[in-house]
Amino acid sequence: DAKIITQPAMHYQANGFWEGLTIISKNDIMETGSIFHSHIHNQKDMNKRVTQYSAIVSNNLVFFLFNTHFSYDEMNLRSNIGEVMSYTDRFAGYPMILLGDMNATPNNENIHKLTMQGFIDIWNKLNPENDGFSYPSKEPIKRIDFCWANEAIANEIKEIKLIGNKPNKDGIYPSDHLGLAIEI
Repeated sequence: DAKIITQPAMHYQANGFWEGLTIISKNDIMETGSIFHSHIHNQKDMNKRVTQYSAIVSNNLVFFLFNTHFSYDEMNLRSNIGEVMSYTDRFAGYPMILLGDMNATPNNENIHKLTMQGFIDIWNKLNPENDGFSYPSKEPIKRIDFCWANEAIANEIKEIKLIGNKPNKDGIYPSDHLGLAIEI
């Protein structure tokens, strides 16, 4: 039985759709929360951005999982990363995993800030020979979806793989991105 934690981020009134984040875990979830990111108003990216977290127990290991969707606008991306780094400071010393749509490629200077904060790029650690392209789902040409972990849990992650790479019978993919699944 999976536990599902959803955090709506914004509502599109024109079509009634909601957009947000979801954590799905087979393990027990002890605590959840979220932060909404500040937004530097411009015409490039009008989406609301959020990071959700859950405290999860797996094999007697308690860790914090952060799921995020950063802005594709460089100024807002910089702000989003800074806010997440400040937010995760309160969990310092605990095992932490940060994953989601970072809307930036691995060579982006803002993404490097996560390495400087002590996070390890799990895709590069476990699949260095594979590009891990995740966007767009139909014909992926770039990697903008990541899984980062701190030293306290990085070696506990045994596998990372792309999921959602097969369309249904109507040619529709589960998302415009391929998903990431990790095994701890």
